[in-house]
Amino acid sequence: MIRLGVLFGGRSGEHEISLMSAASVINAIDKSKYEVVQIGITREGEWYLYEGPTERIEDGSWEKEPKQLLLLTRRNIVFPCLDVAEIL
Repeated sequence: MIRLGVLFGGRSGEHEISLMSAASVINAIDKSKYEVVQIGITREGEWYLYEGPTERIEDGSWEKEPKQLLLLTRRNIVFPCLDVAEIL
């Protein structure tokens, strides 16, 4: 199975749009082909591994839940759902 990291959030003014886009992408992914790894970036720029439901990504409440600080590991594919300036 291919591991697919989906990035969302970030420090830009497009934060909310990124959350909605990521939730849509995650919900549309064929889970029988891909292992989805949800990677959230807070408004403060902290990167976290988020393992909760996509509804909490879309409404922004994912940031209030307990989560793990992301330790970067090798990924097969990463799908960024954030403002390009966030990753440059």
